[in-house]
Amino acid sequence: MKLDDQDIRFLRQRTRWMKAWPVIGAVLFFAVALSGVVLFLRTPLVVNPSHFRAVMAEHLLPLSALETMASLLPFAVLLVFLLMEVMVLYGFTVYFSERRLLRIIDSLLADSPSLLSSAPESEEQGSTPLQTPKAP
Repeated sequence: MKLDDQDIRFLRQRTRWMKAWPVIGAVLFFAVALSGVVLFLRTPLVVNPSHFRAVMAEHLLPLSALETMASLLPFAVLLVFLLMEVMVLYGFTVYFSERRLLRIIDSLLADSPSLLSSAPESEEQGSTPLQTPKAP
């Protein structure tokens, strides 16, 4: 079976993404980690619950900062839900992409059954791997 142009483009694009992902993934991973470290060091009230508790216990948090944090909380929660939805949509994108790739592979394998049979044919001929040859 020959692949059509759309399938060839799809496979080439997939190959490019697969080659680029280790670099992209590493950069994204370290960017998120660095963002967390910067937030932890510069604004510990936002990301460090123990620091927030200590400041609240000593009544050192100005009322204006508490009001600001309380007003931003709904936005933070909505952002978390939005990110979860984006991850679910990304999962669907990966699913449909994999399904298409499997269809391409299935169509290629349907035309060449020799790729499916990788088992040795020695069992069909009556010999087994554990049999020792008999002396004449």
